[in-house]
Amino acid sequence: MRCMDEVGIPFMQSLSTPEAILGALEHKRFPSSEGEFEAAVLRWSTGDRSTGIALLEELATRGARAQPASQPSQYGMAAAKTLQLIGKSP
Repeated sequence: MRCMDEVGIPFMQSLSTPEAILGALEHKRFPSSEGEFEAAVLRWSTGDRSTGIALLEELATRGARAQPASQPSQYGMAAAKTLQLIGKSP
């Protein structure tokens, strides 16, 4: 319980707003396709539509050039599908 009080709860509270979550996702030391996808969707869903769409388009393009079944390929396909769902084909 002490560990939760000293580390767990402060960590969760530090990520309690969309802005804090975006900061954590976009400033990772080792970015991943998963984090980039999550940041793009969060940007779009919190009203920064043009940036979200641009990030999704970038992921879709990069994913199309990536090794099949790799993480960039999988998240590239997810980005392309997301763009289709919001009416912005890649």
